[in-house]
Amino acid sequence: MSGCAVGLPVSDFDDLPITERAREAAHALGWREPTPIQAAVLPQLAAGRDVIGRAETGSGKTGAFGLFLTDAVADGGLKALVLAPTRELVVQIARDLNALGRGSPFRAVAAYGGVPHEDQLAALTDPATTCAVATTGRLLDLLEKRPRLLESVRFLVLDEADRMLDLGFLPDVERILRFIPGERQTALFTATMPKKVTDLARKYMSHPREVGVGAATPESATHHRIDVSSVHKHQALLALLAAERPERALVFARTREGAHDVARRLRESGIAAVSFAGDLDQAARDRVVAGFASGAHALVVATDVAARGLDIPGITHVVNFDAPEEADAYVHRAGRTARAGRAGRVFTLVGENDGARIVAAEREARVRLLPYRLPADDNAPPMRAAAPPKPVRRGGNAAGTARRRAPQAPANPLKREAKDVRKKGPEHSLPRSRRRDVDEDAES
Repeated sequence: MSGCAVGLPVSDFDDLPITERAREAAHALGWREPTPIQAAVLPQLAAGRDVIGRAETGSGKTGAFGLFLTDAVADGGLKALVLAPTRELVVQIARDLNALGRGSPFRAVAAYGGVPHEDQLAALTDPATTCAVATTGRLLDLLEKRPRLLESVRFLVLDEADRMLDLGFLPDVERILRFIPGERQTALFTATMPKKVTDLARKYMSHPREVGVGAATPESATHHRIDVSSVHKHQALLALLAAERPERALVFARTREGAHDVARRLRESGIAAVSFAGDLDQAARDRVVAGFASGAHALVVATDVAARGLDIPGITHVVNFDAPEEADAYVHRAGRTARAGRAGRVFTLVGENDGARIVAAEREARVRLLPYRLPADDNAPPMRAAAPPKPVRRGGNAAGTARRRAPQAPANPLKREAKDVRKKGPEHSLPRSRRRDVDEDAES
């Protein structure tokens, strides 16, 4: 891969290699000036290069490839493909691309699971459709019915690539790439750069230019930790919501059952809350997203499926009811607030066994979680002193390394000294794909 490239400072869309139509579309959306990732990526794409764009969530990555695609696709037929990890993100991208493509032949169609195949296949084979925005599972289903669907694709975008690979979609991505002509231009966008992302780029991209801008998490967000015993987490959440009074909050739980349970307990405490997880059908998910976007729902409790799928302006607070299992998940959760330069606050309830997870999250996000003291009143839970973190395994695994037990003094000095016995690693040291209780948004 080529070295990291960052262009000269750009303060206006007039300085970028896009058409006047694209500039007018950007201005119509209220974009006054390009974001750093847009200013860095667009010249590379316009020059015909493959590009890896690394930037925080909410930094304008969709605009970076959208302004290019809506100019580059000049006639009908399916010329562009955007792959994304979740249904909600697919819908969001397709909507944004169509807004950017006003006044051009560009037309994007979303393809995702949970709805009938037939209408999506008909829309994608319509000569007026120029771009497919799809989840990998649904696209493979459509390719079984129409193997030549992607034979005219010339532009490929892998959005949120790190999350896509975290969810185990690499085999699906590689199968899809076999249906796309080798003569193509590829752009890959990611918030983090784990080895599996760089390996994917080396294998399927042609001398890509890597463009990295900004911090791992939004710079306008503040990060806090609340050390509390696990049995007092719900009490701590209630006290935090009473103290902060968020305008719009997203609370993260580790599992779908946990998300539904936290939302139920909040409602029982008199706080309006809805849950959002992968076990909801598409209609229910759409209702939650629409209600959150409109302000009808001010508090949503979600699993990590929402860490990539929800792009809702105005989220003022993110609360990690459960610390994230994976370090990069913290980056994506925190990225739901403080978007486009707005202020935001991120809180994490740190239980007795979360020390190593927090250390790994701080390292990945390149932030320090500052202690936060809940108001001292009758409703506040007892605070817990922060325990020193357990050792973290190589690679940032949240599980602590196995430790030796202290040797036992022999009952009889003539007997041999007892041997040390190593503990077995905890179950959550298994890969995410093998954990049954972790919510994954697999597409049918």
